[in-house]
Amino acid sequence: MGHRALRITRIAVIGGLFALISTGITPSVAKAQTSIYIVQGLPSRTLAVTVDDNEVVDALAGGKVAGPFVVKSGTRSVTFSDGGQTVVTSKVRLPAGSNSEIVVHLPASPTGDPVVTRFDNDLQSVQRGKGAETVAHVAAAGPMDIRVDKKVVFANVATGEYLYKVVPAMTYSVDFVLTGRSKVLLGPVDVMVEPAMLTWVFAIGTPGKDLALIRHVIALSDKKGSRHPSRVETGTGGQAAELAARNRR
Repeated sequence: MGHRALRITRIAVIGGLFALISTGITPSVAKAQTSIYIVQGLPSRTLAVTVDDNEVVDALAGGKVAGPFVVKSGTRSVTFSDGGQTVVTSKVRLPAGSNSEIVVHLPASPTGDPVVTRFDNDLQSVQRGKGAETVAHVAAAGPMDIRVDKKVVFANVATGEYLYKVVPAMTYSVDFVLTGRSKVLLGPVDVMVEPAMLTWVFAIGTPGKDLALIRHVIALSDKKGSRHPSRVETGTGGQAAELAARNRR
């Protein structure tokens, strides 16, 4: 490579670095950070939380959310403890640049040991005037149907599963029933879905004892919202009931 080519290359590199610095972004922080929120789904307990032996929360009450905490990507060891005694330790894989909910909760059996579940935060923009809603079943109960204004919207959601949906920004009446049943286990509760925000709803606890909801709201990447639809219903289990009905036609 000649001297002229080397000089042009150096100018291009320096110009690129200057552009980053002038916009307030340095090369070391240009990449998205890996972040987590801690969701405490054990209603009757107060827990300390460590990530790779580094304490991030010293006393998080049941039903509360803490964070965000910037952590290293890769497989991290997350430990929840009560009074110095380990309640549960779990290896959690965190992709680089991800944003996650790390939830401690009971399994489907109320007598089972607590478990840890990671949920990904989808922070991409949605249509203008709408918000993203994600409902997760992390209660000690069998599969549940999630109803909005008494209509089943998410069906057959098992413990540790979630469903995501983009909806008009407004307040919804939400309740939970066992799949195929009509007796309400939890709710109705008014849940506000704000525009250009991701609204999490977690069902935690044990039916007949301390069943409760946690609402957690996070800003999406574009708070103004996009002009065109960009998201579809997703999740790890159950069905978006209205989509299932549409597919049967």
